[in-house]
Amino acid sequence: MSDPRYKWWEKTVEYLYLTRQIEKGFKLVIPFAGPFERSTGDALVVEGDQFEIVEFKHDSTRSCLSTEDGKFGNGDFPFEDYLDVILTTKHQLAVTFGALPHWFVCGASMEGKFALEQFPYWVSDEYETGPLEEDEFYNYLTCLAAVRAESQQGQVSGGLVLGINTSDRTISAQPLDELVWAIQNGIRFQIGKRLSTARTI
Repeated sequence: MSDPRYKWWEKTVEYLYLTRQIEKGFKLVIPFAGPFERSTGDALVVEGDQFEIVEFKHDSTRSCLSTEDGKFGNGDFPFEDYLDVILTTKHQLAVTFGALPHWFVCGASMEGKFALEQFPYWVSDEYETGPLEEDEFYNYLTCLAAVRAESQQGQVSGGLVLGINTSDRTISAQPLDELVWAIQNGIRFQIGKRLSTARTI
């Protein structure tokens, strides 16, 4: 919950999350922006061969979470309504994923201290929220992309996507065009192997 005595921003939440992951020291965190963020989320988090998406918000109030509404369809319905469409797409494409690898991370004031709340992006009786291995994560992204609204922030240009390797605090690089093909254009790509072995610069 937000506390009127304290002031923070979504960036505060993002930086604290990254700091916590560095303290734990076992994940690759790849932050996104622009059209890439629009099609996936604020960050891709990789631990070994497990993948999940994180959406950062100032707090967990409905007014904050409802900013997700504009990322789906024409933005006229709450984002929560699109889980049924994602699951329908899953059945139509005959693909599988055993969990929903999508989280909210929000700022909160708890007992006078600034803290992070993490909870499922989707509310589902059928699926738990948790990371997925490469193939099932790809399937989830394919179904998610089917309901995402088109970005108004232009196209993704070429280059390297940089992520923070929290285990040794280095920067890892992933060719952007390959990541785009895997996530947006439906071309099969060994996401897990390439990300987990990305070269350090």
